[in-house]
Amino acid sequence: MLIKTIKIFFFVGASNLLNFFVVSYLIKNRAPISFINELAFFESSFSFALAAISFGYTQIISRDLVVKKNWKSILYTGQSARFAFSITISFIGVILSILTKDIFYALIISPFIALNVLFALYSKGKPLYASKLSFYRVLIPAIALIFIDFLDVYYIVIYVVSQIAAMVLIGFLSSKELNIKYLTTPIFNNIREYTNNFLMGLTDLAISILQLGVLFIAGFFYEKDIVGNSYLILKIYVLFKGVSRVIFQIFYHQLYRKEVILLSEKTISLAGMIFFILLFFYPTELILLFFTENYLENIYLIQIIGFAGLISSLHISSTASFLLRKKDKEYIFSYMFAIAFLLLGLFIIYYTNYYSYGIIISLFIGELCLLLSVFYFMRDIIGFSERVSILFPLVIIITISTISHWLIDYLLINILIDSILIGLYLIWFYDKNRITLKQIGLNIN
Repeated sequence: MLIKTIKIFFFVGASNLLNFFVVSYLIKNRAPISFINELAFFESSFSFALAAISFGYTQIISRDLVVKKNWKSILYTGQSARFAFSITISFIGVILSILTKDIFYALIISPFIALNVLFALYSKGKPLYASKLSFYRVLIPAIALIFIDFLDVYYIVIYVVSQIAAMVLIGFLSSKELNIKYLTTPIFNNIREYTNNFLMGLTDLAISILQLGVLFIAGFFYEKDIVGNSYLILKIYVLFKGVSRVIFQIFYHQLYRKEVILLSEKTISLAGMIFFILLFFYPTELILLFFTENYLENIYLIQIIGFAGLISSLHISSTASFLLRKKDKEYIFSYMFAIAFLLLGLFIIYYTNYYSYGIIISLFIGELCLLLSVFYFMRDIIGFSERVSILFPLVIIITISTISHWLIDYLLINILIDSILIGLYLIWFYDKNRITLKQIGLNIN
């Protein structure tokens, strides 16, 4: 079981890393800014399309696939609704492309997204195969981007075609593994199934907007260069989110237990602290490592997204536990509250002198509002003193690190001090949580 889990995490982690490093490769090789802007627009709208097709309904299908015997019938019904809804989204993409100067490729190719039944593999107990297919879905477009750069043919259409090819391949292989038909008949009457989970569907969109999806919204009024610039910063953020999800999955099956929620939040917040220290104290080094000197003006954006990552790490487990504890209303309200303030910030900052920071600051505001809402609704489960037990070690380490960087202007010494601080915390963390780790099968001994 442990080997299988490690393999799953390897493919999931590799997918997230590959997704980030291929963009870093393009930047290092001086890909045209116009192409990066197009890539940002496509990936953000692709993220939005994924959330729109899911819209709460896919979660219901996934649950029913687990608990009901006639799962194939349920899946066919679900796919007929998803396919029909995706055709509607594709039509909207065509209309938007006609009315604006941009081509909404991701919306137009929505039917290929909908035909993918990768989610069903997880429900039917095939997570390893699903994680492999997820890796291939990232690998094919990544190869296409390297091909585009190598041949100096920066046409976004090539990347779009590679995405279609990847989705068709993954859709076919996942359908074959489940022994069902790949192509299904779209039944537009089944779209009404989406209305039964409308509010939960809005949270799917909210989750997307709290990552790359914010660029899709911002793209309607922010300049393309600002969107493209924010895209590069958000790729770092999405990478961290991916790592957080990998850690989170270890604890997910036992998040109904208070001690596991606490342990999960402590573990992910440790990752969040490391992410924050790297981005806040070493932004110049990271920019020169993954991008080019032309992006040094983005130092403040890097630091802000470091803050956002730290904040998000403090609520990931609690947010997910809402659903396990059947606190759907609290879950929905928390995301709606966060998105309302994110969008408000997006619009207000656009009309200020700080509009170039608008997208990243708005994301930070959204994460902060989500954190405050989650803390409020979880107060009966995780009290103030327990929150302090999570935050206090992080505050101490970050404070010492801040003083170190302020007093010592020598990179290697600061790296050594930060490494020692994190190492000592890891030792203390494991020793203090040894019993709970053992209970969930994560004891090292």
